[in-house]
Amino acid sequence: QFFFFFLAEIVQNETAMGQALRQAAVAGAFELHFQPQLDLEKNQISGFEALIRWNHPTQGAISPAIFIPLAERSGLVSVIGDWVLFEGCRQAATWHRQGQNNRVMSINISSAQILTAGFVEKVRSALQKSGLPPKLLCLELTESIFVGGRYAEAVVILETLAKDGINLALDDFGTGYSSLSYLAKLPFHTIKIDRAFVAQSDKNERKKGMLKSIVEMVHALQMSVVAEGAETQEELQVLQNMGVNKVQGYVVARPMSALDALNVANAIDQQNSAISA
Repeated sequence: QFFFFFLAEIVQNETAMGQALRQAAVAGAFELHFQPQLDLEKNQISGFEALIRWNHPTQGAISPAIFIPLAERSGLVSVIGDWVLFEGCRQAATWHRQGQNNRVMSINISSAQILTAGFVEKVRSALQKSGLPPKLLCLELTESIFVGGRYAEAVVILETLAKDGINLALDDFGTGYSSLSYLAKLPFHTIKIDRAFVAQSDKNERKKGMLKSIVEMVHALQMSVVAEGAETQEELQVLQNMGVNKVQGYVVARPMSALDALNVANAIDQQNSAISA
């Protein structure tokens, strides 16, 4: 067996990052940014996805792609996920009370979080404390929730949430363990198509064909389609021509602070209303 100093450095860095992440979780040192979703049928901003951000005290902004897997390995993902849930509901309820349009707040839920004891009660508590109507909350889950031995338990939880009037979305569709069987059986309202299928779809006929097939299939199952990661007007046009219901990506707006997100959303709505008139 051989020892390499760079391995020790990697372990030390991850340990230090894990400790800083734990302190941030305790201190509530995270913030949420919000990315608007454009309804292509109504030509209005129909909602936002809440995205967590973390500014490390010395290293600055840390990508969620780095600290979320670390949170999962260190057992902090449920604590952080609960904060996102309650804060996202609070912000959405604040906008709702201010008389803003009935925009849905989408919140990512990890498989570890939803299978934690008492998750349904936490969601109900977040709605009750914030005053947010259940119909304005959308929980986004990936296909990883169906991998493993707790599939039946996950189904019961999803059905309970759906009966409460909460929207459910299957995120990153097509990148994991896609199975038409659970799409037909489970109470999802929305399918989110991953950026991998959207990127350069205006230039790639094979991608365009795959997109068309996915959209037609999802609509046949009486669910709506959200396309993620659209960055150009050409991609947006392809998605609109295919009957995609909503689009989320830089072509609409980047993730931003609550104030900026609301201002951008209202500006887009006003601009589109003027064009329609």
